[in-house]
Amino acid sequence: MITTAKITAAPISGLYTEKIYDAPISTKNWTWIKFETNEYETFYGQFKGAPLQIALSKQNPYFYVLTDSLLYEVSRENPSDYTAYDQDDFWGTITNLTLTPSGQLLLSTYYELLQANMPLFKIEGDLLDTLIKIIPPVQIDVIEFKNWHNDQLHIQANYLGTSYPVNLYFDTNTNKIYEKNVELLESKPLKFGKY
Repeated sequence: MITTAKITAAPISGLYTEKIYDAPISTKNWTWIKFETNEYETFYGQFKGAPLQIALSKQNPYFYVLTDSLLYEVSRENPSDYTAYDQDDFWGTITNLTLTPSGQLLLSTYYELLQANMPLFKIEGDLLDTLIKIIPPVQIDVIEFKNWHNDQLHIQANYLGTSYPVNLYFDTNTNKIYEKNVELLESKPLKFGKY
């Protein structure tokens, strides 16, 4: 089983086992990921597209690789079992991904936050119709996932249409987003769910 994954440079040819994660798109860019298993084996994966982010958690049986062209969902148990999604499947570019402490996938586009409650390959039909949209308390764009503080994800963004920054926190206990300057107990965030 895959236990660690790290974006890296291409390995020295022939030194490690290499696996190509192909997809039906054409690109000159490739992303290299170094993997380690629970049996201390090391191998490299080559993914189509320029590197952006990777998300792996012990609480999720899949890990996710985001390139500028594709989003990959790969089985940690059997890394040859994977699905690649074109960025167009998400009405635009995915800019961030992370896994919550409980292992749920969180994604963002330039201006929208999305949550998956099941593996993506199990979703039938349009992905965006099934993913849960997380509604922030203010309209935002230029979303960037920063880091986790226990069960809260720090999100940096801009107020929509401006260059004014706003700091937000997504609380996985309440499934709501709060502004940083608002006390959690006194805030009245918007509803969480689909629209």
